[in-house]
Amino acid sequence: MALQETGRRARLGLVGGATLDWFAREARLNLVTDQSSSDAFDLSTYQQAAARTGAPIATDHPIVYPTLGLANEAGEVAGKVKKIFRDRQGVITDADREALTLELGDVLWYLSELCTRLGIRLEDVAARNIAKLADRASRGAIRGDGDLR
Repeated sequence: MALQETGRRARLGLVGGATLDWFAREARLNLVTDQSSSDAFDLSTYQQAAARTGAPIATDHPIVYPTLGLANEAGEVAGKVKKIFRDRQGVITDADREALTLELGDVLWYLSELCTRLGIRLEDVAARNIAKLADRASRGAIRGDGDLR
């Protein structure tokens, strides 16, 4: 299906009868269920519409590399844990502990680098985190989500 644009609004048909509405001025996407739509999803059209919402972003800032490294290494930790549960029903071996120790060391290195480049002491991050958790525990708000619970 071709992208249909009417003023500020564009609509893409998705598989299963859903549509993707794009409101250009508000720069947001809404997934809307529309069972009457039988149009197939066209990835080329989506890609063209998505390209109109993107713009080059400068990535030559000193925090970019450690931030991406932190996300990458955290993903590697998650992948190793996933495989422990997928392949061995959650049985953690000494080899798993060794591999996770190495990956967690990489996470710690990138976290330390990010803190350094932001001018934040790692000790302050740790202390504030424990204080935040203690406050939540004292209010019975450990569970749930959101930073300010």
